[in-house]
Amino acid sequence: MNPTIKFDRATTPDMERKGRRCNCWEYTHALAASTNTENRRSAMKRPTTLFATLLVTLLSLSLSFTLTSISTARAASIFASLPNGYAFAGNVEVPGGSTSAGSGPVAPAWLGCTLASRSVSNTVAAMSLGSYGNAGNTQTSVTNQQTATSGTIQTLATLQNVNILSGLITATKIRAGVSSTATSAGATSSILDATFTGLNVAGHAISASPGPNTTIHIANLGDVVLNEQGRGPSNGPVSTYAGINMIDLHVTNANTLGLPIGTHILIATVNSSEQLTPEPAIVGGQAYALNTTGNSNSGPGSGSTSSGPVAAAIIGCAGGTTQTNIASTSQTNIGNTGQVNDTASGQITSSGTTATSQANVMNMNLLKGLIQGSQVVAKAQAKWNGTGSGSASTTLTNVMVAGVPVANYPAPNTRIPILGLGYVILNEQSSNVSSSAASESVNGIHIYVTQSNAFGFSVGAQIIIGHADARVTSFS
Repeated sequence: MNPTIKFDRATTPDMERKGRRCNCWEYTHALAASTNTENRRSAMKRPTTLFATLLVTLLSLSLSFTLTSISTARAASIFASLPNGYAFAGNVEVPGGSTSAGSGPVAPAWLGCTLASRSVSNTVAAMSLGSYGNAGNTQTSVTNQQTATSGTIQTLATLQNVNILSGLITATKIRAGVSSTATSAGATSSILDATFTGLNVAGHAISASPGPNTTIHIANLGDVVLNEQGRGPSNGPVSTYAGINMIDLHVTNANTLGLPIGTHILIATVNSSEQLTPEPAIVGGQAYALNTTGNSNSGPGSGSTSSGPVAAAIIGCAGGTTQTNIASTSQTNIGNTGQVNDTASGQITSSGTTATSQANVMNMNLLKGLIQGSQVVAKAQAKWNGTGSGSASTTLTNVMVAGVPVANYPAPNTRIPILGLGYVILNEQSSNVSSSAASESVNGIHIYVTQSNAFGFSVGAQIIIGHADARVTSFS
């Protein structure tokens, strides 16, 4: 017997077309600065807000400029805006602690943080979400077009023969498309496509494509939102965003399908955004306290593991400022540190573009006192103002390596051998500067394990204490 369904009267297709209530999905259109991006790598855990939040936040991190500054910026051969677009065919999120596993995103396509005119696409002959569902031929794509007077990004997804939860929701075809455009007059987005063909929900055929944010309650399971658009495209003088989830299923009740309460299924998600900037440029940078790779830290035979970056501060391509402060760090068989203060910032202005990052690590005691000291400060800066330039530095206070004090301001890439372990490089720097870009990277202390050792590290393991990098690129 098919589960019964109930249309939410406030969100049926007819009433949606008349402009009634539309509150089923709230995306975050962040025009204010983000103050902490440490969770950037774990953002995939929440796909409902991930793609709206991540893309728009990356573009809108503390851009302090006015339309006047944009209009008076020097003429460029390419329009100054930052596009972002993301699409995927399907994704399943399960609640923490569940014995079930999630799935996806399947067939992802992303394009952003570039002013180049180009396209990316992903095509799969058959989409599989395991026991949650499947589809036939699936295509996702993102296309960016940048000219001297405008920037436009378009995101599309098409799925054939969709089958979710063993026929609970089916469709012969689903299409979704959004587009965002930036010009000197402002930024606007639009819905290009949001159509279902042959849609059937719990045995009930739906002949017309549902209006925005149509909610259907499925008894003894939960709710599904079709053509989920939140409040619709968001337009403004310097930024714009649009996004669609064609199917958004939330499991809220105990059920015979064995799905844990809190399971969340997304099908055919697309979004796009544009952010005007004073100059056609992008920035990037990060700082962190500690990072380890290839460390067998659970004893012989446990295999290599990696951890970190710890206390990372990261900026997106539009710039802004982030800061991460923690009281202390501790890692098995590596050691501990005291207070950590990591910062990263970037600014795009009509007079130039700058990115700066700094890691500040206090009171470290590593490898059972083999490396210890009061403070490690690593700083990197990259600039563009007609041409690229950059700098990097490391300051060490009361640092000792194998009981020997080292200089407060070591020369770049100072190498010190460590008997029975490998070697350490102090103030490890790399740089790449050209007429259109600059990038700088520095590791305050970088340990390389090249020998069998008493610490349990695998040969090839690396430990970085105090990292900073910064980069800028101009498309003028």
